Amino acid sequence: MGLTDFTIEAMGFRRMPPEKAVSAAFHSLTTFEIRGLKLDERESVESAASTVSDVPYRIALGPSPNRLARHLIDDDLVDDESRWLAESKSTPPFLMLHIGLPEIHEVRGAYVRDEPNRILTYGAFEYAKAKLKRAEGIVVPNIASAFTCEFSHFSPTVSLKQVSRDVYGITPDGRTLHDIRIEVRGSLSTAQRISPNTTQAYLSRSTDLAASLKSAVSQFLHLAFDEKDQLKRFLYLFFALERITHTTFASIDLDRHMSRLSEVSRRTSKPRDQPREWKTLQDRFAWCSVVVWTQLTDNDIATFRMLKKVRDRLAHGEITAPPSPSVQVIEDLVKKLLRQADPVTTHLQT
Repeated sequence: MGLTDFTIEAMGFRRMPPEKAVSAAFHSLTTFEIRGLKLDERESVESAASTVSDVPYRIALGPSPNRLARHLIDDDLVDDESRWLAESKSTPPFLMLHIGLPEIHEVRGAYVRDEPNRILTYGAFEYAKAKLKRAEGIVVPNIASAFTCEFSHFSPTVSLKQVSRDVYGITPDGRTLHDIRIEVRGSLSTAQRISPNTTQAYLSRSTDLAASLKSAVSQFLHLAFDEKDQLKRFLYLFFALERITHTTFASIDLDRHMSRLSEVSRRTSKPRDQPREWKTLQDRFAWCSVVVWTQLTDNDIATFRMLKKVRDRLAHGEITAPPSPSVQVIEDLVKKLLRQADPVTTHLQT
């Protein structure tokens, strides 16, 4: 139920006449606390820019939310950073994601509160905010999944926890139009310290992976990395593993790689003379391990088989939860596959 006009006006808003319009282009800043990493230099800020499915974005990594915001949008995130840290129960370092849509949105007859340094509107730009939310839905799963995969090279406990999401508009004359909502979460982990040069290198790798991740994969990964329930986390990761395997297998030219048949046969139970009948997930995983994921070992193949058995037992109702170690094992395997993906191939392209 919405507020009455009387209540809105009591908050200091005044409805503009129909002939007057207010317009703005909308942006969002999403701030993530990075668990499991420490920066070598407190003052370092690293950044990168890229696109996911033609949606441009910029990211910055560093110890201070205000410094990251100034780097990305030339403005502070909050007035009192110490208080913000205490209230959000978050600690450095942070990853900040900026998405800005160039389209100017215009509304007439809106409720407006004009202040010296900003304009406040009440419920005037729902369409613009919904469009921005859709753009975030494209970018956030990819960049969050890619960042987690790439930086897990340093520590398996690396994770991102969203601390805040801030939405604002910029008017044609450069004034800020505010519409802010903050969500707070928290968890615990240990941290691995890395240098600024390494941070920048892996930030760039993250944007490369984010651009190449198929949305069906990134959506499952994003769900998994944000899930506390071990059963759901395992299943989301296995769904991602299935999609990675099938799309990778589809990119393989079997005729070209027929000379590798004996290697593939060694990792499966299939006869060597039936390559085109290899349609099971396990058989396709073996092909991918020989042709594309060349750094996988026999131990990795055995691990995959074990995980497949766990998934089958869950599907058949033989067990109601995955064995505790298997959740971390499948997460490590999925990250390994993505980190080893050949950037020249298109098997993960959207």
